[in-house]
Amino acid sequence: MRGVASPLLANVCLSVLDRYFSRVWGTEMTPAWHRQNRRRKGLPNFRLVRYADDFVVLVHGTREEAEALKAEIGGLLARRPRMTLSDEKTHITHIDDGFVFLGFHIQRRLWGGGRRVVLTIPSKQALDSVMHKIKKLTGRGMTSLSLEEVLRAVNPVLRGWAAYFRYGVSKKTFSYLGWTRGGG
Repeated sequence: MRGVASPLLANVCLSVLDRYFSRVWGTEMTPAWHRQNRRRKGLPNFRLVRYADDFVVLVHGTREEAEALKAEIGGLLARRPRMTLSDEKTHITHIDDGFVFLGFHIQRRLWGGGRRVVLTIPSKQALDSVMHKIKKLTGRGMTSLSLEEVLRAVNPVLRGWAAYFRYGVSKKTFSYLGWTRGGG
């Protein structure tokens, strides 16, 4: 039961972030011209993106402003029992360097014609994880199974993984996965 209760409790405790960021967004950063005025005054703009007990805060500002916001978030969470920011999991990084969120590597890159675009690509960890699952399902211990039985085990894993990552820029990753799976 701990597996279900822990994320549920973390989700409830993190609702303090939802309320804080929603209030600030609604009063100080909406509509768009408010954000423009904040930047002219040298103030950062920021937005919370949260899914269950994982979150990322996107900051348009300086590293110092991001660090101040991190400290502010730490203070908000400290008001909750046993809620702290993990030093191991909490990073401040530039979008050009990228970060991993919910299994996606998110990074801004130069694209054709010198345009800057933000790409979401399956992370190396996500690729390693699915490859490990496939290896277990097709390993030496499975040689007594028929091809049909192996495919019944492998196909749902691959379909689920592909369905989850289909919204990202995943063509190269899917090709790589298909190539390695095919014995290339």
